[in-house]
Amino acid sequence: MAKAKLPDRVFLSGFDLDISELEPIKKIINKYIKKINRICRYRSLNIRLKKTKKGTTFLHELTGRAETSVGGANTAITTLNLFKGTRDIMDKITHELEHKARKENKRTREK
Repeated sequence: MAKAKLPDRVFLSGFDLDISELEPIKKIINKYIKKINRICRYRSLNIRLKKTKKGTTFLHELTGRAETSVGGANTAITTLNLFKGTRDIMDKITHELEHKARKENKRTREK
């Protein structure tokens, strides 16, 4: 099985994970980068992970920032499941960029 590679200008900070945990995260991010590229050109994507211990479990605080041709998108989420949290944060960024792209297209058609 080939290792997933992140595209250029994708930065992960705080992801001190072993390879078995990092590979699915890379695949999730690659899938959403392809979706974002269909909407607009992305310039950079930053995702930061902060783990906090709550009782006997870990909470994963994820913050994401995407810079694209239609503007930026910021979002944050706190979850127990790191993989679901990564998918959710990328989903939120994608939806926000879709909204901005639609708004931009509408504005250019009106001119």
